[in-house]
Amino acid sequence: MTHLFADRRPEDYSRMTAAMDFPALPAPPVVDALLEVMELRWHDAPADRRLHDALAWELVSAIPLPPGAHVVEADRGGARWTRRWIERGCRVTSLAGDEITGPEAERIEWTDKDRGDLVLATATLQSAADPFLALQRLVGLVKPGGILCVRVENLLSLVLGWLQEQQRGHAPERWHPERRRPKRRLYDSGTLKAALLDAGLVDVRCHALAVTATASGRLAACAPLADEDGLYAAIDRAAAHDPLLADAGLHILALARRP
Repeated sequence: MTHLFADRRPEDYSRMTAAMDFPALPAPPVVDALLEVMELRWHDAPADRRLHDALAWELVSAIPLPPGAHVVEADRGGARWTRRWIERGCRVTSLAGDEITGPEAERIEWTDKDRGDLVLATATLQSAADPFLALQRLVGLVKPGGILCVRVENLLSLVLGWLQEQQRGHAPERWHPERRRPKRRLYDSGTLKAALLDAGLVDVRCHALAVTATASGRLAACAPLADEDGLYAAIDRAAAHDPLLADAGLHILALARRP
């Protein structure tokens, strides 16, 4: 997938500033319709989240952290892992989304005690009006040597979902960079990795979450997503560690280190 609907191409990130000009245009109807389908059939069903949440936790919890590590939940993921981190002896700070993406975010200055050994950002970049500024804020929250974990919905999965909705004529016609931008920024692994590297991070790895659900289609994904211990889960665990499949899952989880 070639950076469809990215706000900038990877080579453009170095020229981006906090004063980026995002045109205030409405999303095209095809994108609004797709996002509506996604909300109704995906995000509003908590049970459906089990498999890709389990996969994400397995990847993130395997990150080596120092004793008493500071974990910062700077995301819109509902602080779903707070208790788990505390049980592991970590200090946890949960930030409101506006502290990263809100209009006053630039005025908030982080101190050393605010910075985390691990910073989690679920859905933060895709919901930010200015994703470049949001990413700079997130990087500023990471201690030197710490890890930033970014999780976004996968653009390719959304395109395939639209095709599976039998609207084959719309997908190739509408999904072009020069079209009007959707309400949320959509990422493929190449765009996401380029943004993280350009923000000064290193050792960037992108992982696919819930590959079997993408293959099954969103309407038929309940069985794969509810299967945490069976065949689907085994396939998904293997796929999550294959960099060639980074764009094959419902979500992309990227891990990067601040030098």
